[in-house]
Amino acid sequence: MASDDFITVDDVTFGYDASRTILSDITARFKRGKVTAEKMAEVLARITATTDHAALRAELAKGDVCFDGPSGKVCLDPKSQHMSHTIYLAKVEAYHSITFPTVWENIAPYWLGEAGCDLTQNDPSAQYTPSSPPPKN
Repeated sequence: MASDDFITVDDVTFGYDASRTILSDITARFKRGKVTAEKMAEVLARITATTDHAALRAELAKGDVCFDGPSGKVCLDPKSQHMSHTIYLAKVEAYHSITFPTVWENIAPYWLGEAGCDLTQNDPSAQYTPSSPPPKN
């Protein structure tokens, strides 16, 4: 194949001309822009007008830190400090067209709170995983 049969986006190379159509579809649907974490930092800085750790934690504990992200509404869960987001099930059809038959909007990371993670009450530096969950209170 000739080199113009491929397209590279964010260091990932896609083959065939159809990739241009898929990329165009995805780019239009999920507008490229600031990464979600950068946007969250901007929102917090605007709300609190400070970088003071205690002030940021107090604002996060309120549970109403949300903004419109590239793929929909994003909210920060106060207990886990993980973000909710919209999940899209993508399906590639014949001739490389793409559809999104199922969309789950604003899926919250509820399982971390259910597992005992509550960063509104304490501020550990541990990284929780399924094999190393937070201690139950």
